[in-house]
Amino acid sequence: TALALIVALAAGLFVVSYLAPANLADDYHQERAASYVMDALLNGNWICQYGAYGEVSSKPPLFTWLAALVSLPFGRATWFTLLLPGALATLGISLLLLGSGRQSFGWRAGFLAALIYLASPLGLRQIALARIDGLFSLTVALTALAGFVAWQDRKSWIWFWLAAAAATLTKGPLGLLLGSLGLL
Repeated sequence: TALALIVALAAGLFVVSYLAPANLADDYHQERAASYVMDALLNGNWICQYGAYGEVSSKPPLFTWLAALVSLPFGRATWFTLLLPGALATLGISLLLLGSGRQSFGWRAGFLAALIYLASPLGLRQIALARIDGLFSLTVALTALAGFVAWQDRKSWIWFWLAAAAATLTKGPLGLLLGSLGLL
């Protein structure tokens, strides 16, 4: 089925990116994210994390919390636990495209949208990064979709606000703004 193919492709891409040599050279963004996860795990700073050079966290903590929670069973952050939140978020976007595309335009359109997103440079990059990009994309997409559904069906906006809160915990109020712009 389409769902199994999308999940298998995402898993394959994740395995390839995980087994490839780690590439942390991106102007200190991934190193910073890793140091925040380590600060939460080792020093117990779950609310406000500090970087490797003592600077206060420059991003809200949702990515840090997720990566640290995945790392807890191992007792330390690993390349796997740092990549996993972004990879799962990228899979989540693909499944969102698959489901909403299938509902609105048929299964082929949903499948192609999910496939194209996964195989796009953006999707491939988000699977292989230990940073907030994939998670932010997912929370903004969820905010936009929940807002559209609430507006179209004239139902409760609770899912919109919950998704907006998650987006805000990922990158600040920009998530709410970007998620809301689709309603214009």
